Amino acid sequence: MSHILNLFESHFTEVLWKDVSNQQKPHEAIELSLDSEKAHRELMWRPVWSLEKTVFYTASWYHSFLQKGEVRTDDQLERYIQDAVGAGMTWVKD
Repeated sequence: MSHILNLFESHFTEVLWKDVSNQQKPHEAIELSLDSEKAHRELMWRPVWSLEKTVFYTASWYHSFLQKGEVRTDDQLERYIQDAVGAGMTWVKD
């Protein structure tokens, strides 16, 4: 999680965070797992954006909203669809 927060902070420097987790207590992450293999196998799904690009656009959205009151959802959705077309995703049409 700290990796994602550091990426976010690199694009939105006004965001400050501090790790307050207790290393002495058990953590739920041991029990959690994320696997997109089923989505890939059954839906031919794969990510359009890398983690870095996803965090960049997320930080950009929050920055625009919190600093300028702008909601950039439509712009970013259009960019995502353009990138999906460019990546040859089967679920999107030109």
